[in-house]
Amino acid sequence: MAAPVPPVIRRAWGDEVVAAFVPWIEERLHELIAEKSVSRDEYREIVSRLEGIEKDISVIKEELGRIRGEQAQMRSEFQEAQAQMRSEFQEAQARMRSEFQEAQAQMRAEFREELAQLRSEMGEAQAQMRSEFQEAQAQMRAEFREALAQLRSEFQEAQAQMRAEFREDVNELRREMHERFDYVNERFDRMNERFDRMNERLDQMYYQMVVQTRWLIGALAVIGTIISLLLAIAQFTS
Repeated sequence: MAAPVPPVIRRAWGDEVVAAFVPWIEERLHELIAEKSVSRDEYREIVSRLEGIEKDISVIKEELGRIRGEQAQMRSEFQEAQAQMRSEFQEAQARMRSEFQEAQAQMRAEFREELAQLRSEMGEAQAQMRSEFQEAQAQMRAEFREALAQLRSEFQEAQAQMRAEFREDVNELRREMHERFDYVNERFDRMNERFDRMNERLDQMYYQMVVQTRWLIGALAVIGTIISLLLAIAQFTS
């Protein structure tokens, strides 16, 4: 039986379109349903498989219950073993603590005895080292005083010798300086003589220049007089 078409669709599409579209869409829906639907044999096969799965699930549930029971039993046994181990550990710990305290007290007593013995030995060794150090210090002081006195005498001798050598060097340096100063004075005297000769030459040159200048001025005056006479004669004759 065909489904009724709503009036709105009929008015929008028209009777012809609705008459052609409705059979076509029904045919397409039947084809899709036939493609997607499951047959009776397949449905029975699926139902049998689901029943097998339910049986397997029930078996699994039974196994889980058994495992949970075993787990609870193991947990109780583990808790009992843990409590027993804890008690044994506490007893061993208490026993070890008492043994450790006894060993600690014994070690402390032995350490105190060894420490007292070591202190006495260190005191004796320290006293012996102090006496040896004082003896060595006194010997070193005596040797240092002897070496200082010897060094002082050697230094005084070397100082006297250095003073004598220094005086000889200073006297020799003075002689060389006097000789050098004498030589320099001689050179200055020679230079003064040369300067004196140069001054004499310059005086002679200056005198000659003055004489020549006077002769030049006189000659110029004579030449000027001659020229003025010649000009006067030339004017008179003209």
